[in-house]
Parts: sequence; structure tokens; C-alpha cells
Amino acid sequence: DEPLIQYRQHAQQQIGERRRGWYGQYLVARQMGRDYFYQTSQNYALAAERLRGQSRYAVSQSALRALDAKVLHWQRRGDLRSTRIRLPRIAAELFRGDYGRYSLGWKAIAQDLFL
Repeated sequence: DEPLIQYRQHAQQQIGERRRGWYGQYLVARQMGRDYFYQTSQNYALAAERLRGQSRYAVSQSALRALDAKVLHWQRRGDLRSTRIRLPRIAAELFRGDYGRYSLGWKAIAQDLFL
């Protein structure tokens, strides 16, 4: 089994990468193409599969449904990279609340609109 962990940064971090400024965040976001979003979606799908396939820990059905919704959100974000008409799809994700639940909110919306 391959690890599915992506590390997060926090204010008290002692080792790891420095915080990026706006321009640095922009440069990183520009590199996130369709494959990045599909791979992230696949990682979440694998995590859901592992959770469903184990009996050691109790996982609620609502948590599994939320994870499935996260998979779909990241797939949809990947799909946006291959279309010019993005606004209706972005609006649908926004009204569902998926950007706030499964991404970085307004930063993800801006990324999907402009990159």
C-alpha cells in the first residue's frame, strides 16, 4: 500500500517549507493542471476505498458520503481545466458549498476562474 498523506503547514512549523507570498502561491497554483486535480481525486477515492474495506475503525456513512463528494469536487475541478466556459460549473460548486468544504474557498474559486 502506498501512503496517501499530504502534509499541511501551520504557524508553529519548525521544519519544512517557508510560507509563500501571493506571488509564490500564484506560481504554485499555475502548475496545478488537470492531472493534479485528477490525481488528488484519485487519492481521496483510494482513501475512501480503504476506509470501506477495513473493519478496525468505525467510519460513519455520512463521513464516507462526504469523502465521495470530495472526490467528485476534485474531479470537477480537473474537468474545468479543459473547458473555456467555466463560470456555470464554478457557480454550481460554489452554491453546493463544495469550495468551502473541500477546497480553499475563494482562493480555489479564483484559481478555477483565471488559471
